[in-house]
Amino acid sequence: MNKSLTIFICFSFLIACTDQSAKSYFEDGLWALNMDDVQGAIKNYRKAIEINTEYHEVRHRLASIYIDEKEYDKAMFHCNYLIEKNALEMSPYYCVGVIHFEKEDYMQAAEMLEKQMKFDPNTGGAPRWLAKAYIKLNKFNDAEKALVIQKNQADYDVGYNKLMGEILIGQGKKNEAQQFFSKAKSLNLEYSR
Repeated sequence: MNKSLTIFICFSFLIACTDQSAKSYFEDGLWALNMDDVQGAIKNYRKAIEINTEYHEVRHRLASIYIDEKEYDKAMFHCNYLIEKNALEMSPYYCVGVIHFEKEDYMQAAEMLEKQMKFDPNTGGAPRWLAKAYIKLNKFNDAEKALVIQKNQADYDVGYNKLMGEILIGQGKKNEAQQFFSKAKSLNLEYSR
């Protein structure tokens, strides 16, 4: 076999073996997160986007990481991209709502979270963040309406019970609120054993 052909084949094989797809970078990012390596996850997710700018799930995960890291401008960049591309299944309005809440812009937070709830009322924490924004705006009836979606969690969720107690206090219903605070306390004791 020709020596230059052998070198070319070996070199081509080496490149093929080291060239990763966007999906493999995404999976490496997931692995890094599972190992609590946030910077490794960010690095891999960014490489995945370099390969495939339309990888919406990666952008959503990056936005979530950046929110957790309080790097709101970076998170907003990816959320705005998802909104622009109408990739609403990736919950960009939810992320933008959380960003605005963290920046203490509760009116804007409520607006974005309402948009997310219209698209998908079952989006994980959206009802709670919306309820929290309404509480900050002293709109306790709206907060209760937002949280009622998750009333099935009353029997086992400390956070739900605390939040509902806060809402009822804001509505002037102290006796009813006490039931929720007591439930939250008993659940908290139950889970701490």
